[in-house]
Amino acid sequence: MFSRQEYTGKLLEGLKLAPHPKDVGYFALALRFDFPIWSNEKAFKKQSKVKVFSTSDLISFLSG
Repeated sequence: MFSRQEYTGKLLEGLKLAPHPKDVGYFALALRFDFPIWSNEKAFKKQSKVKVFSTSDLISFLSG
């Protein structure tokens, strides 16, 4: 688990990328730690700064 302090510096950028306000933290964490996001939310893929894997993308990636 991460404390908010660890990714506070990326919240503004996350706000610009997240399709919904409730998702800002996920994008801020992904930006701060260079992590991809695993989600089937199609709106997450409407940006190019954070890699987003759907379940089928992840299965293909791990299989291959």
